[in-house]
Formats: sequence, structure tokens, C-alpha cells
Amino acid sequence: MHCPVCKAENALEATCRRCKADLSLLVQVETQRGRALAAALRFLSDGRPNAALQAATLAHQVRAGNDSARLLAVCHLWADNYPLALRWRQACEAASAPETAS
Repeated sequence: MHCPVCKAENALEATCRRCKADLSLLVQVETQRGRALAAALRFLSDGRPNAALQAATLAHQVRAGNDSARLLAVCHLWADNYPLALRWRQACEAASAPETAS
């Protein structure tokens, strides 16, 4: 997690190691997101794709990332929603593609 004040890389600590900014709200958000991702994976392993989709959607709403987008693609695959699975997969590919200079 990067400090929004000084941009230092921090573990999930309530105070920035460099500038001492209060990061407690960011820690709460990241913790909530991590729990939602873990729940989505548990639901998938239990064969509950719709519950997994809800948890993955929550994680992505809290903070969008390639990990949550990939998980959304998998959830849509398991729920037999192939067009949405493809859209999420393409979004992951687009986000991870290197930028080209014009």
C-alpha cells in the first residue's frame, strides 16, 4: 500500500513509516477488500459462483485491481455468463498491457 501523502510503500500499518500520516482508513479498506477476495475464493471452491460473484464485485468496488477483475472473469465463467467473462478478461489484458509511445 502506498501512502497518499508521500507515496512511500507501507505494509498494512496505521501510520506511514516515512511521513507518519494516518493510514488507518486505508488499512480498513484494504482489509475489507482482502476479506471479500478471500470470501469469493471460498465460495468458488464450495461451488457457489453467484455468492462468489457478489463477493468479487464488492472487492472490485472497494478498489479495482487486476486481481479482482480476473476473479470477476472466473466467477462469470462459472456462472455460464461467457460474454461478461470475456469482457473482464479483456479488461485485465488491457490494464496489464505495456503503454506504447506515440
